[in-house]
Parts: sequence; C-alpha cells; structure tokens
Amino acid sequence: MDAHFLLAGTYMVKKDYAGAERCYRSAIALKPSHGEAHHWLGDCRLKQGDKAGALQEFRAAVRYRPDLAIAQLDLGALLLEEGQVEEAIARLSHAVSLDGRMSGRASFWKRRGQESPDEPRESPCP
Repeated sequence: MDAHFLLAGTYMVKKDYAGAERCYRSAIALKPSHGEAHHWLGDCRLKQGDKAGALQEFRAAVRYRPDLAIAQLDLGALLLEEGQVEEAIARLSHAVSLDGRMSGRASFWKRRGQESPDEPRESPCP
C-alpha cells in the first residue's frame, strides 16, 4: 500500500482535509489509476464543500475501480443531490449488487430520490 495513501487516511481521521488532499494527490500522481485514492480524494473534497471536485474524483474512482462499492454508493448519493436521479439510482443499485452491506444506505438515498422536494426527509439515524 502506498505511504501517501495511508498518511492521507490519518489526516482524514484528524479532519485535516487539506493535508489529506495533498497526500491523496501525491498517491494519484504516483499511480493515476489508484481508484481508492480517487474515491477518498472525492470524499475529502466533498467535506471541503467542493461538490464539483468530488463528483470528478468519484467518477474517476469508478472508472478505475468499477467494483468499488463505496465509490459507486458515494457517486450515486452525490448525483442524487445534484438532481441526476436516473444515473444516481443506477449507481446505488450497482453498489448493492457489488456489496450487499450497502443496501441500507443505498435504500435511504433511493427513497430520497423518489420524494418530492417539499416532502420531509427521513433521517438515516435511528
């Protein structure tokens, strides 16, 4: 495993997203097809409020690692928030087909996509 990728995870735990972003970018510079690094860079960018950057990284993640269920799930969730419902539902369904443990989270996001904007949204927390 790449040292930059591992160090980035440490920065993420500390919520130092700028530090994590630098490390994920270094990991990607060494291996541009590093799907996991693209996914977590997307997560990092999302936490910094950069939805466009997150979308770009999530798309790169699933391009290089179409079998990475968490990347499919996060891409689907962001697409749903951006109003791209059809593609979002397809990504969420694919995430569940890859890893059944994603079903609860994917179902939550799919339900959100089927609600009208005026309907109250159900919390994913008990």
